[in-house]
Amino acid sequence: MWKKWLFLLVLSFLSLSARAAVVSIYATGDNYIYYWTGSDWQGISNRSWKNAYHLSLTQDIGSSYTLYFAVKSPAAKAGFLADMTLSEGAFSSTSTNQLLSDASHWQIASINYWTDTLTLNPTSISSWETPESYAANSDASSYWYQENGDAPISNISDDAEWIWLGNYSGKTAAVVKVEYSIERRGIYGPVSTVPEPAPLLLLTIGILFGKIIGSKKVNKE
Repeated sequence: MWKKWLFLLVLSFLSLSARAAVVSIYATGDNYIYYWTGSDWQGISNRSWKNAYHLSLTQDIGSSYTLYFAVKSPAAKAGFLADMTLSEGAFSSTSTNQLLSDASHWQIASINYWTDTLTLNPTSISSWETPESYAANSDASSYWYQENGDAPISNISDDAEWIWLGNYSGKTAAVVKVEYSIERRGIYGPVSTVPEPAPLLLLTIGILFGKIIGSKKVNKE
């Protein structure tokens, strides 16, 4: 019987320490957007910025991550807009399950405009800067709102902000990034993924073995 309880204890411990959350991301770029997978760039180049690009990632609670997006525009207007939502837990930087594009949490770096395949590894970029916030998704006076038929981009929060380089003209290209950590949320705010699980597990195992040895001694007597 004791082996069964020990197995269940270890199994529950492993399930608690491996908690994960699904990060749902809707993003768009005027005009073309790409996502860095960690080894190459993926995206839909022949698309309209009026339709958000959807990405779903499974990430561990208690870990830190960095996401990169590349955007290029051959026209005079350029911008990036994003909405990230967690299935559980919270972003440490916002203390909520939502992280929107803005000038506070995101960074941007100007890169050379490419025509064929983008081969740049974004982790090698060192010249990051604070982006310029041009308009909220719901700003009726903005260029993007009006060009989208007097409506915000669907699936992206009204409060998300169109961000881009501070000074640009003509065709431009840039990489935007966001760094974040995912934390588990308790009744009174953020808590660690599993508070000191190893000592608790060792203590429980010690108690179980103590009882087993004690019961064997009783049986021998």
